[in-house]
Amino acid sequence: MGARRIVIWLLILSAVTCGSGPSAEVAGVSGIALHGRVIWATVLHPERCSDGVCQASYRIRISNTSRRDLYVQGCEVRSPPTPALATLPVMGLAGLPIRARATRSWTASFQLPATPKQIHELVSAALRCSGDDGQDNQAA
Repeated sequence: MGARRIVIWLLILSAVTCGSGPSAEVAGVSGIALHGRVIWATVLHPERCSDGVCQASYRIRISNTSRRDLYVQGCEVRSPPTPALATLPVMGLAGLPIRARATRSWTASFQLPATPKQIHELVSAALRCSGDDGQDNQAA
């Protein structure tokens, strides 16, 4: 059962880090980086953690200083760096919409490859998030 959770987590992580195709690549090339912070983080059902994977819930705040509405799928944990948690998923494939020049708070719940201690250490961590404008930027 633990291996199944790890496989599920890896699928989620690959979807978050790989983006949704060409438009995610364009967002990275254009340098749209959003900054954020973890407000709180907790382990849900710590007794169910297994093989270094726990269900966690966390609240983050992300600021979009650009002139475009953007969608965020995940964020890189910048400080303190946690090797087990290089990336925090924010929202599935569609991404979390954040209006231009706005700040948005969001609560997410995902299975993370981390111990309860590592999850609690995320509180106040700085985040660097990638924004995608949601446009299909493929050449016709």
